[in-house]
Amino acid sequence: MTAVTRESVRQCEPVIERASPSDQMFLAMDSGEVPEQFGVILMLDEVGGLDLDRARRLIAERVPAVPRLRQQLITVPPGCGGPIWIDAPGFDIRRHVRAVPCREPGDEPALLEAALSVIMRPLPRTAPLWSAVLVTGHTGNTLALVIVLHHALAHGVGGLAVLAQLIDGAARTPEVSFPRPAPAPASLARDAFASRLAALRRIARSWHLLRESMGAGGGLRPPRAAPCSLNQPTGPRRQLAVVRADLSAVRAAAHRHGATINDALLVAVAGALRRALLRRGESVGTLVVTVPVSGRRPAGGPRLATWSAPCWWPYRPPATCQTACSRSLPRSVPTRRPRPGHRRSPCWGGCSVPWRRSAASAGT
Repeated sequence: MTAVTRESVRQCEPVIERASPSDQMFLAMDSGEVPEQFGVILMLDEVGGLDLDRARRLIAERVPAVPRLRQQLITVPPGCGGPIWIDAPGFDIRRHVRAVPCREPGDEPALLEAALSVIMRPLPRTAPLWSAVLVTGHTGNTLALVIVLHHALAHGVGGLAVLAQLIDGAARTPEVSFPRPAPAPASLARDAFASRLAALRRIARSWHLLRESMGAGGGLRPPRAAPCSLNQPTGPRRQLAVVRADLSAVRAAAHRHGATINDALLVAVAGALRRALLRRGESVGTLVVTVPVSGRRPAGGPRLATWSAPCWWPYRPPATCQTACSRSLPRSVPTRRPRPGHRRSPCWGGCSVPWRRSAASAGT
């Protein structure tokens, strides 16, 4: 397989595609020991002769359907605006799809350890921000495929769109040539000037949104956090574990109380945190659950263009067991839903006691 594939399709003029505020936010947050990226472990039940070469070939056939997977972020000269996405001229599928062995005895803990090492490995900024790693040596007739995406490349429903195309999509020939030429500095400068003029016209709306955002985060002086062992800086050490539950039973329990599966998961996680604190001899009356809410941009925008914002809601775990916890669910679920016409992503959020600190120090 050659390092660069040039398709014989319609030529395309340079396109200016700026990094969105969310893209730049995740890049700015990616300064600590924990990279701002997430991973998904896919278990392949029927191996069917799948090896590294075939995995590369299959993924290479589907990558053109998601142009962002062959793009990288670059900075531009002064006066030309913010970073832009361009086609990576040296794109090579072999840099993104590789294989790692699973240590003996090849059981589930060993698989999770291998997957975690892949997820915690920072993606290089000089190439498209994703990887797919085939984990071999797992017990049974199974393989695991670990897909890692940087949050700047995709998050929320955008990340689901990438996974759907890589796993269930069909091979697709792009409509434009690859790689497209990068825009000239003069074009970038004109675009940056036009964007500044447009920002001035939106200054009133921007000020209103800023005030709303500050209010949602507790204002200029948010309440101080209660003393708690959870209020500690996080480091690079991580451990994965699997919790299994009957999906139909969880769905039925949530629906009986007018809630969703995500709502039930939030209550379960909050209850587990409460029990962990009690074992440590601590008691925190109220937990603040942070739910990343995301949705697609209006029709006509880039395929992976999504908006994302945290939604906070206080939760007071009940003192009784699981039954009481499920009964309290209607009073605890978030009341602020995404706007009509937008989808809420699966719950990747966590729970915390009421305190504020920078997302960079918190990791992912």
